[in-house]
Amino acid sequence: SSVTGAAAMALRDHTNTHVGPSANPLVPNKGPIKQTTKQTAATTTTTTSSTPASPGAVPNDLTEVVPLTEQQVVNALCQRFEQDICYTQAGMTLLAMNVFKDTGVYSQEHVELHRQGTACLPHIFGVAQKALNNVLRPGRGGNQAIVVSGESGSGKTFSAGRIVDYLAAVARRPGQADDAASMPQRIVTANVLLEAFGNASTVNNCNSSRFGKFTRILFGGHCIVGATIQTYLLEHTRVTHQSGGERNFHILHQLVAGASEAQAEQWHLADGATGGFCYLPNVSAQHDAAGFAKTAAAMSQVGISQTQQNHVWKLLSAVLCLGNTTFEECLEAAKTAAAAAPAVLTPLCHAAFLLDVKPAELAKGLVFRVIQAGHETIYSEGTPEEFVVSRDGLAKFLYSWLFDWVVTFLNERNHADGHATSHIGLLDVFGFESLKANGLEQLCINYANEKLQQFFVKHLLQFEQQQYIDEGIPWELVEYEDNKVCLALIEGRNSILGVLDEACQLNRRASQEDQLSFLHKLYSRFDGHAKFTKPKVQASCFTVHHYARSVSYDATDFVARNKDRPAKAHVVILSESACEFVRGLAPPADSMPNRSKRARKTPTVASKFQASLHQLFAGLDDVETHYVRCIAPNMHQQPDEFDHDKVVEQLNACGILASVRISAAGYPSKMTYAVFCQRFHPMLGSIQGKSPKDAVSRCLEMLMARHVGAKALFGRTRVFMNDTAAACLEGELEHVFDRAATTIQAHVRGALARSFFERLRRAVASVEGHRLKLVAYRRQQRHHAVVVLQNAARGFLARAEVRQQRQQRAARAPAAATSSDAEASGSARLSNTQANQNAFRQSCRGRSAATSRAATHPTDHAALRGVQGSDGVAPAVHSSDYVISVRNVVCIPRLHTQTSPLHNAHMFWAEGGPLAMLLAQ
Repeated sequence: SSVTGAAAMALRDHTNTHVGPSANPLVPNKGPIKQTTKQTAATTTTTTSSTPASPGAVPNDLTEVVPLTEQQVVNALCQRFEQDICYTQAGMTLLAMNVFKDTGVYSQEHVELHRQGTACLPHIFGVAQKALNNVLRPGRGGNQAIVVSGESGSGKTFSAGRIVDYLAAVARRPGQADDAASMPQRIVTANVLLEAFGNASTVNNCNSSRFGKFTRILFGGHCIVGATIQTYLLEHTRVTHQSGGERNFHILHQLVAGASEAQAEQWHLADGATGGFCYLPNVSAQHDAAGFAKTAAAMSQVGISQTQQNHVWKLLSAVLCLGNTTFEECLEAAKTAAAAAPAVLTPLCHAAFLLDVKPAELAKGLVFRVIQAGHETIYSEGTPEEFVVSRDGLAKFLYSWLFDWVVTFLNERNHADGHATSHIGLLDVFGFESLKANGLEQLCINYANEKLQQFFVKHLLQFEQQQYIDEGIPWELVEYEDNKVCLALIEGRNSILGVLDEACQLNRRASQEDQLSFLHKLYSRFDGHAKFTKPKVQASCFTVHHYARSVSYDATDFVARNKDRPAKAHVVILSESACEFVRGLAPPADSMPNRSKRARKTPTVASKFQASLHQLFAGLDDVETHYVRCIAPNMHQQPDEFDHDKVVEQLNACGILASVRISAAGYPSKMTYAVFCQRFHPMLGSIQGKSPKDAVSRCLEMLMARHVGAKALFGRTRVFMNDTAAACLEGELEHVFDRAATTIQAHVRGALARSFFERLRRAVASVEGHRLKLVAYRRQQRHHAVVVLQNAARGFLARAEVRQQRQQRAARAPAAATSSDAEASGSARLSNTQANQNAFRQSCRGRSAATSRAATHPTDHAALRGVQGSDGVAPAVHSSDYVISVRNVVCIPRLHTQTSPLHNAHMFWAEGGPLAMLLAQ
């Protein structure tokens, strides 16, 4: 399929920028590369590299670095960074360096190069094409997964978006329209919506994903037929609280900056835009207005109607208006419960109008606490602090339910419209974070990264080396840092999250006693743990030594955030809304747990997140996984600045250096002998062996003899090959397929040509037979016509002769005494008549014979002499054409002459002509 239209335009829309939004992609900012090296904790030095290395001296794969040391690896990455080369191969992992500027490597030309397999440099498109080839390859097809990981600000969201763009461009159905309604383009547009609703600006990243996402792109045959999206742990606390220098979700800033005056009036944003919204403490960016138009267009493209969009904007406006409500106005509205509309519209009235609920009921649900005492319901007035918790809780859950609605709508819209046989999974999780204030969300985010690092260590480091040992191949173990100790500290029953769930067992509002009990258990249980540090001064903090770095967490509100359940009073209020859209967002009020002693096992945030991660990685164990590690060259999101120590820290933390050493010493391509025989069966051909291992070894020995650099090792159950041997095998297999395809094409084309020739021959024979039959039929018809004419003419002559004889007898009867002279005269006349008739017949026969010879032999002029006219011109006579005279039925040839009609008339009426002779009789 061609790469044109909307998918290719989507690639260009991203301006080929491997960045967050802060860097200007249109300004390359070509300048000296700053290499920042931290000498001490307090001082830094900056040096400028002299001249960049030549491109030929920079290896595309870090396994080719000699000697393979940490310093040489970082130097190679720095040289590629100076040349604006984003991607570097690190064994089985692709390193993606975020250069924070336009590199021009995401154009349609690059898409075509990787689709055709002619690209030479490492690229994110190459990883996507490799996964696509494995999905579509006969005999090796299967589900694939691409894991994009890295720290916050390293470019994970951008890299994942480019993978989706590429797959949508090259896996399009043949003949499919390149418009927004096509399935590949809807999947691309879905990413735009999810970034608007789920991303925000942080201190480390201007487009940070505040949720985890696993996208399955479904394939039916060679084309994309659908997609499903699964999300993990949306950071909805960001709706109500952001740290210094950070912003709320993009969509809230876009709504305020992009709404027109009429829309702002309709959605009650005018007052808030003038006085400011409490949930938007930081000013909007200059791109927010354009982002609102882009998001609205994306909603229309994926099929969200204008009515639904209006409900979405009203709900987001209600969230912002809730942030401006105060305890005093809500308390007054709850107590008065006036039926008439207030004189001054307060933020509470705006929020109630947008949610289509009664202001008094909304104020009552925010201010009063509901206490269930048996069958009696008691309303207790809360404190201002409790009001803030209630108000922020409603705002957070409104936004969270809206986000879930968007994801559900996209899944229904992108449901597979055909039979899906395989899929490519794309995992884009939040990056590792270490902020000034780290809460439960940061602990869960870093826990997910620990799980991802353990998955990487298990499959690429531990399992890779164990295979060589199990197969009996000599191997020197490469040391690496395993994070299973830190992972055991966070997850499990006897862990930080386990202790937190114990503190949340009682189904009641979190209290200070529950928080203190949690901290006491935490300190007493993990005191002295290698990966856990108890604070010396502040009693509500603890430190976890992660694989990347140590992070201190503030556990002040861990228990409350872990429960994080919507208030039943809020659910009841929303369920009574006059707007069907609002009623459909909240869960049914009957499904809310009752705060009783019997309802103890309510799922918490931590328990649900752990279960979803276990399910995710269990699914990744069953597929072939490709890894993309994103690297941030500096923490300031600036182009042309390379922080040496920061890069080394990331390489060591994620195990890249160990992976490079294992890949350099090992053989990345490996498969069992049975799979090899099945995959490369056309190449084995006449190679015979006592066992599959024998046949495989003979095949690879011949291959290594023909290709320099191809190496292979033979274990007990599988063969190990380096990249050169694997590439040569695939190349020779392609040649075998090409030759087989050529042979098949030759036979098929020959058979088609012979079949066509045979059909043509039969058709010609059939046409010729019908033509001959027609000629014979016409000849028979002409012969019959001639016979009829001859019979008529002879009959006419005979009857004329009889009449004449009768007349003569009648004339002789009265003159019986006539003399002998009269008898002699009658005999002479009769003889003269017979002579004329004989002469006429002889003339007709001569003319017919001459005409027949002239038709058969046009050049025989002698045959035409007997039928020439008086002027010596021989008319074109057709002997087969005859006419019958009206008065005298005589066989007369029709003359087709090139002369004038007068000449023909003169010829017929001339003395001695046929008609003159007939009249003379």
